[in-house]
Amino acid sequence: PEPRGWRSAIEFGLVALDKLPRAKVSIAAEKVAILSMAEDAQHRERLTEQLRRALPDGLEMALDIKAPRPVITPFTLRFLIDQDGARFDACSAATPEGRQAILQAAEAAGTTSVDDCPIGLGVPSPDWPQAASLAIAAIGELGAGSVTISDVDISLVAAEGTPQDAFDREVGKLEGALPDAFSLYAVLPEPATDAPAKPEGPPEFVATLSAEGLVQIRGRVGDDRARTAVRSFAKSLFGIEQVTDATRSDDNLPAGWSPRLLAALEALSQLGNGTAVVQPQLVQISGRTGNRAAKAEISRILSAQLGEAENFTLAVSYDESLDPVLGLPTPEECVAEINRLLGARKITFAPGSDT
Repeated sequence: PEPRGWRSAIEFGLVALDKLPRAKVSIAAEKVAILSMAEDAQHRERLTEQLRRALPDGLEMALDIKAPRPVITPFTLRFLIDQDGARFDACSAATPEGRQAILQAAEAAGTTSVDDCPIGLGVPSPDWPQAASLAIAAIGELGAGSVTISDVDISLVAAEGTPQDAFDREVGKLEGALPDAFSLYAVLPEPATDAPAKPEGPPEFVATLSAEGLVQIRGRVGDDRARTAVRSFAKSLFGIEQVTDATRSDDNLPAGWSPRLLAALEALSQLGNGTAVVQPQLVQISGRTGNRAAKAEISRILSAQLGEAENFTLAVSYDESLDPVLGLPTPEECVAEINRLLGARKITFAPGSDT
């Protein structure tokens, strides 16, 4: 006799084969094992979600969908310790062994929940795990601050108030231990002073992205040419009709101000909604996203475009409701919804009409 659940297992196995043209499907009455390939990690997530939705109740699925390793450029790592604890904003590794070394260094520096560190192509040096581990350890010894590695450039920013002797000691140790290919730029921020601020305050630029996709840019930009460039770039990212320009020109801005604004806008475009704030000493990006890898991508954008001397902070949270992969209906769900709509509102023609 046919085992219980055999027919539903067969039907699900055929569904899997239809969705995965390059696949091996092994079927048993209570379990279906699937081995396949995807074009990339995003494609793998989409296929996984579709198969989970199609899985019949009571049937177990063993799913193994492999995807080529992504090319990571620039190869980026960002690790920080602040009042919220120790964590990664971005992480990259070339091998499982290298990833393990980096995660162990992060755990030793105080992380309690270590996020995944993607393995990809494009590592600038075989000494990447060693350099990353040393840099993370230096921040751990300082107790607070951030370190960003973009290819072979390392930027270490200590927390304000770090003792000068501790900063000098850890930076000296790190410089002496780093592999030859890597360069280090270290910053100890000046302590805040009680001097009265200028009447206008420090220059600032703010870009806000609403959940509806509307963008407002305000604050200071350079001359009229720079203002036009910033406005045009924002419209290219978010849409011509979506951008409201409330900026004003200011000829007395820090060097490199305009490239920082463009980098902040590109970072903001990775979010579903949020805010980008550019100040002389800091770029802040905050908001929500449906892309789990958005924080790492934003770190790559900022580390590549701001340069080694720049400091930035990220407050980006993943929101499942914004994830296009999880919200994507299966073909069967599309057909069911179309049939439901047609049944609720029938399309009729006048008698004798052929249109």
